[in-house]
Amino acid sequence: MLRIIFGTFLIISVSRVLAFPSWVLDERVDNQSTTHKSMNAAEYWIKLFSTIVLVLLGGLFAGLTIGLMSLDETNLNILIRSEDPKKRKYAARILPIHKNGHLLLVNLLVCNVLVNETLPIIMDDVIGSGISAILASSTLILLFGEIIPQAICARNGLAIGAFFAWPTRILIWLTFIVSYSISRVLDVVLGENHGIIYHRAELKELIKYHESSTKRGGDLNITIIRGALDFQDKVAEDAITPLDKVFIVFMISNDIILDRKTLNEIYLCGYSRIPIYNGSQNNIKGVLLAKLFL
Repeated sequence: MLRIIFGTFLIISVSRVLAFPSWVLDERVDNQSTTHKSMNAAEYWIKLFSTIVLVLLGGLFAGLTIGLMSLDETNLNILIRSEDPKKRKYAARILPIHKNGHLLLVNLLVCNVLVNETLPIIMDDVIGSGISAILASSTLILLFGEIIPQAICARNGLAIGAFFAWPTRILIWLTFIVSYSISRVLDVVLGENHGIIYHRAELKELIKYHESSTKRGGDLNITIIRGALDFQDKVAEDAITPLDKVFIVFMISNDIILDRKTLNEIYLCGYSRIPIYNGSQNNIKGVLLAKLFL
């Protein structure tokens, strides 16, 4: 838990430092008052358009963070081998940028923070008040930059992530120096992540859960699959059927004469193999193939 907290804190801290365009605030201080520069119509519409673009970009980065990071490498490799051609194509586009998960995560977070920190600065010139700009930008970011995009991308992460795979790759190249440096620190602190690998017990429960949730596959198929996963831990004794339950219907002694009456009994019993015992029925000497005499 401490490693996860440290990694998250590292990403957010460095991203916010990089997101701030400058540490210099434009203070227009004179002995009387501070005023905003008047803008003409063209400047106003340009900044209004820039505000809309930044809100959309913030939503895109937030949605891609949820959509892409909800997939893991194991899931993508499974989809590449699936029978659905559309999912195979989507997974093949995403997998190259998803192999280094920390690099992808840091890149998206850096871009998202850059957008979110730039938005109030532009809106301050449009609205004309620092507090109102912050409130307006916070509302826009919350609704259109966080809630709506994440709700959409959480359900359609594969398709949306595949569509924006190349733009995301370009952003990784543009922020490579910063993103790669932070991602390498995360790799050392948290370790590399190459997807979830299930153990046999987890696979058994996963199959059981899917069958109970979707009601597909059938009880027999589920039993066969779960039984196959148990083979490595089973010995022969676990799979045998007690003798009294197997040969309780028909057995013959090794010294019995195979006359017409005996052959007729073998025929009527309906078994293709008849156990032969010597003295006691627990002392099985062999098996008689009924088809040799019928």
